[in-house]
Amino acid sequence: MSICVPELSAWEISEFIPEISPVQTRILEKTLAEIRKEKQLYGLNDIIKWLDSSENINSRTKEALIGWLHSLTKTYLFSSKNDINFEKTMEPGKVVVLDLADITSIRSRRMLTLYFLKNLYRLRTNNKIPPIVFVIEEAHQFCPQNSSSISKWIIETIAREGRKFYASLCLISQRPVNLSVTALSQCNTNIILRIRNPYDLDFIGRTSESIDRSALNFLPSLNIGEALLVGEAINFPTFFQIRKRKLSITEVNPDFETMAKKYAKAWISKGNRKNGI
Repeated sequence: MSICVPELSAWEISEFIPEISPVQTRILEKTLAEIRKEKQLYGLNDIIKWLDSSENINSRTKEALIGWLHSLTKTYLFSSKNDINFEKTMEPGKVVVLDLADITSIRSRRMLTLYFLKNLYRLRTNNKIPPIVFVIEEAHQFCPQNSSSISKWIIETIAREGRKFYASLCLISQRPVNLSVTALSQCNTNIILRIRNPYDLDFIGRTSESIDRSALNFLPSLNIGEALLVGEAINFPTFFQIRKRKLSITEVNPDFETMAKKYAKAWISKGNRKNGI
């Protein structure tokens, strides 16, 4: 999945560049308007060339804009063409997965998350796609409490306002203490598995009105597959057992031992010594 540059306004591009000023964004907006008069398909490099050849822009402003746009090109996320039709992709009863496993940069992950969520939420508010549930894994990376994230505002917006547009939100995190309180406070039901970190336990106790101290004390002793359900979905806190998954483990997610053996075999085949493996 890539981000389609011609579909972005100057203000949307500026969301990927937190340092950009309103004045510089307006200059970028004027540049995009000039480019669109001559071509329909263009990428970030086309914008950079246009800015570089312009003689009506302050040199310092020009250098800053070109530098920031160059930094965006290095993410390899941007394209001159749209490779996904959000409206056609979102069918009733269909699960769509945005797999970011191969992207190591947290900045790139947040950029794609912002682009993906914003487009889907806009379509949902305009009633162009079915009612939707957004499930965000490792949510504390995309909507942190004590640090900035370009994807934070859209997640908090969906958490606050999504339900009236039939757009629900499910946040999954192993570190709830690092998750935005604004987003977490809008989650009416919590499913809590084993937690031993005292900071996370204290945080859950302070932010979950439906959980009492006795239930909280049980959380560190839960076994694998056991969880506590609290909130509006149930009348009182309830411990339950999660059934085993029906899907088998695939090669997409091999276990640690399998990966270690695979690496060792490849290492030896290249002529290296066994070296104790």
